[in-house]
Amino acid sequence: MIIVLLLALAAAPQQADAKVREALGTLEKALASKDDSVGDQFDLQRLLKVMERSGSIPDGTGDGFQSRGVRRLEENLSTVVSAAGTLNGGWERIEPLSVRLNATGLEAEALCRVTIGGKKGRFRFWLCRAGDSWKPYDYENLDGSYRLAVIGMQYAPGVWDDEEKNTLRDSVATLQRAQVYLSKGQLTGARDALGMARRSDPPAYVRDWVDLVDGLALHAMGNAAGALKAADRALVRQKDLAIAHRLKAACHVSLGESVKAIEAAKEYLRLVGDDPEGWTLVGAALEKMDQPEKALDAYRKAVDSDPEDAAARWKLARALRRQRRFDDAHAEIRKALEKNGEDLRLQDERGRLLAAQGELEAALAVAEELIRSKPKAEEFGMDLRVSVLVLAGKRDEALQVLRALLEKHPEWAPSAASGDDLEEFRKLPLVQEALIKARAKPQK
Repeated sequence: MIIVLLLALAAAPQQADAKVREALGTLEKALASKDDSVGDQFDLQRLLKVMERSGSIPDGTGDGFQSRGVRRLEENLSTVVSAAGTLNGGWERIEPLSVRLNATGLEAEALCRVTIGGKKGRFRFWLCRAGDSWKPYDYENLDGSYRLAVIGMQYAPGVWDDEEKNTLRDSVATLQRAQVYLSKGQLTGARDALGMARRSDPPAYVRDWVDLVDGLALHAMGNAAGALKAADRALVRQKDLAIAHRLKAACHVSLGESVKAIEAAKEYLRLVGDDPEGWTLVGAALEKMDQPEKALDAYRKAVDSDPEDAAARWKLARALRRQRRFDDAHAEIRKALEKNGEDLRLQDERGRLLAAQGELEAALAVAEELIRSKPKAEEFGMDLRVSVLVLAGKRDEALQVLRALLEKHPEWAPSAASGDDLEEFRKLPLVQEALIKARAKPQK
């Protein structure tokens, strides 16, 4: 009898895991087919409680559908849920990577690989038990470009004053515009929209996300110190805002503060579970601490958490190259290219790897192939050509190529001629002069 009971207890989490994955599969089909009933799959009352707990709507609103705002949110939930895909090319796939149940077994979090408009990313979904099945009630894109509980506020549930309602709607809509700019790499546009959102004087919950998205944009622009301050502002009120912890880790890595970076990355991993980006940040910090073997372990954990993640494979291959473990690095590049043959970073690393082995003609051929392949690849190919020429000791030629690159793409100044293998080259006075000149130009 005891054995039967133990087996039943062990089976329960597995059954719940399967049911959660089944619910996400059903959601995937509805989103991919643009089914208007997708909002019916979400637990609206649970979503309202999340918004209420965060302070985004007045206490008690989540008890029913009495307010006009809640009814409007209910009526438009399908549109709000679908918006992340609609804005970026359409939902295609939701593939659960891991599922975690809470202690009661009544709620779950699922970390998923999501494909939208042909691009892969990661989302975190929150679900609650509904009888024998499960229903999602919130989700967020781990690149910081969408959170259902935030975007849903544009319908102002529980806010009665017309002026407050308009302010809230305007600030959320402007935040959403900024997030779209961010997802497309239009950083100046994102920051301009965030400035407008702040001027709307939104409630604290929206301000936290304004700070978060602003921090992500600042970090992408190379301002790690400013991004760190933005992340800290968001975390004052929302201490479990996972993306802000990840942003802090990235900022500390950029600032050379490795111990703080590892602390922040591990807090992020505690909140979301095993995630490639969290482990690659740990790996980057350990590399800066000159602990190459531990760094490799972290990068391998990143790859294990999502074997299809191109960035994790790329960073593992790069670390192996730096340790001159060329055969292992080539093996990782080959595995990554099988799944992500169009990823420019992988082609770039292949060229650097060949150059590091002394195969400079082959490395230059990779650069030329990238330059000719398509317009978006040109800057990668030009940057790779700089790297290969530097590694070959042809600094004058490398400087000419770098100047041509920055003349056409001044926004590439923060990352041009990047990598530890080009650190000395970047310090040369003429190189610094070219980088400073590019930074002074108006950004696209």
